Amino acid sequence: APEQSQRAIAREPCGGAASLEEALAKKRAELNHVSEHDIHDASAPSSSSAFEDIKSYQQYVQLFNIERWMEALGDATFDTALVAMTREEAEALVTLYEGSASVELQSEAASVLADATLRLQTAMDRVRSSEGGCFVKTSSRSAKDSGETEEIRTRVRSVLQALSAQDENAQLIALSYASMQLLRFAEANKVIS
Repeated sequence: APEQSQRAIAREPCGGAASLEEALAKKRAELNHVSEHDIHDASAPSSSSAFEDIKSYQQYVQLFNIERWMEALGDATFDTALVAMTREEAEALVTLYEGSASVELQSEAASVLADATLRLQTAMDRVRSSEGGCFVKTSSRSAKDSGETEEIRTRVRSVLQALSAQDENAQLIALSYASMQLLRFAEANKVIS
C-alpha cells in the first residue's frame, strides 16, 4: 500500500495540476471569500469591557511575578532581595527608559529615582556575589531582557580569544559568558540608567 500511494503522488503532482502555479490558482479559486462583517475576532477586547479585560489580564500576569513564587524556591536559588518601588518611581523609570521626554522631565525623573537607587544599592550590596555583581530585574521582566548589543559583541570576541577557538561550541560558550558578565551589576545607578 505505501508503494501505491507513492506512485499515485508521482503521477499526480500538485493535486493533478500541471504545475505549481496552476495548483495555487486552483486553491485560490476554492477559497471562501469572507466579508469584514462576517469576521468575529474574539481575541480583541470589546469596547464595553476593554478596561475589565485589561485589568483581568494584568491580574493574571501578576500571578507569575517573582514576589509571588520566590519563597517556594527556598534555598534552591541565589540570595534574593525585593526592593519596592512607588508608583511615582515606576513612572519616572518609564520616563527615563522611553527617552523622549524633555531634558527637564528627565532630570525630574532622575531626581525621583534617587531614593530608589539608594534602596536598590543597599539590597545589591547585601546579595551580590564575591565576584562583585548580581542580577537585577523587575517583577515581570527577565534579567536577560536587557543588554547593549555592541558591548555583547565586544565581550563575545574577548571570550573567544581567551578560548582560542572559533567553532560553534566556542561561540555559544562565549555568548553565554558574555551575557552573564553583562547582566551582573554592582552599581544601582547603572541598573537605573
